[in-house]
Amino acid sequence: IEVARRTARLVAAWQAVGFVHGVLNTDNMAVSGDTIDYGPFGFMDLFDPDYVPNNSDATGRYSYRQQPKVCAWNVQQLVRSLSPLLDDGSTDTAQRAEAAATTAYWTEFKAEYRRRYRRKLGLLVSDEGVADDRLLDWLLDVMQTTGADYTN
Repeated sequence: IEVARRTARLVAAWQAVGFVHGVLNTDNMAVSGDTIDYGPFGFMDLFDPDYVPNNSDATGRYSYRQQPKVCAWNVQQLVRSLSPLLDDGSTDTAQRAEAAATTAYWTEFKAEYRRRYRRKLGLLVSDEGVADDRLLDWLLDVMQTTGADYTN
């Protein structure tokens, strides 16, 4: 579960600064929650959720928009590979472990993503999660439509 949380915090940090890794194969992820294997990475200048710095990624699998989903999938693959070690005799051990890791990942990602964007936008700390999400979604839509600079 801790690996899922670390991974979620990492990708939320990437999203907040517009970093796109470029190649998020499972072997390019670290259980420590650190960024490794810098390949064709890049930073967005203009906000574009489909930004891909890797010229060989024609389908956009590793785009800015896809990074959180791909990292969640990578966490699931780690849990699946370790599931034989988690066997407690019940038939659904692997499924429960995968569900717990996935839930932990998305819960942590959403909280960290919101926290980082609140800080980036200079908003006061609050419990306005849904309102914050709507504001951020609106802002990112406007930024994409207008071609706004993502980093300033």
